[in-house]
Amino acid sequence: MASIVDLGIRANSVAAKMLEANSADEINRLNQELVDLEKKSDEMAFSISEALSVGAISSNVLGKLLEAVDMCDSILDNFHRIGREIRRSFRPGVDCSHSEFFPQFSELLSLQQKALRLLKDLLCSGDIVRMQEIRLEIEKLEEEGDDIKDMAFDKLYSLAHSMHFLTFIHISEILHMLDDVLDGCEDISDVALAVAHSISK
Repeated sequence: MASIVDLGIRANSVAAKMLEANSADEINRLNQELVDLEKKSDEMAFSISEALSVGAISSNVLGKLLEAVDMCDSILDNFHRIGREIRRSFRPGVDCSHSEFFPQFSELLSLQQKALRLLKDLLCSGDIVRMQEIRLEIEKLEEEGDDIKDMAFDKLYSLAHSMHFLTFIHISEILHMLDDVLDGCEDISDVALAVAHSISK
C-alpha cells in the first residue's frame, strides 16, 4: 500500500505542474503521466487485493485491509480526475482561467504532498505510538486544507457574478478533488491504525 501512496506522491507533483502549464501539448503530456500512474495503481491494488484474499487473515482484518487498498487506489483516481478536468478546460473554444486561484491550489498541493509522505511513513511503520503521532499530523493537515478550501470557495462565490459559469464549475471541481486527496489520507491512516491495533492484541 505504501508503494501505491508513493505513486500518489509522484502524481501530486505532476498535478502541480499541470495546473501551471500554459500549452495544450504540455497539458496532454502531463495528463498522460497521470493516466499511466493511475493504471499502475490499479494494477498494484488488484495484485495486493488478490494476495490478501488468498492469505490466512481474519475476515474482520481482511475487510479493513481491502478497504485501505481501495482508498489508496482512489487517491490516484482523484489525480486522474484532476488531470482530465484541466485537460478539458484547455480544449479549443473553452476559456477556464484559474490563475487567480493558484495560491490556494498551491497551498492544497503542498499540504497533500506532506500528508502523502506522512501516510507512506505511517504504512511503513511498525510502531503503533509513532503511527498515532503521524495520524494526528495528517489530521491537522486535513483541517488546514479544509480552511484553505473554505476560503477559496468564499473567494470563488464573491467573483461568481463576473465569471463564466464554466470557469466557476472548473475551479469548484478542482477544489473538491484536491480536498478529496487530503480526506483520503486521513481516512487511510484511520483504517491502518485500526488494523495495527487489532493485530497487536
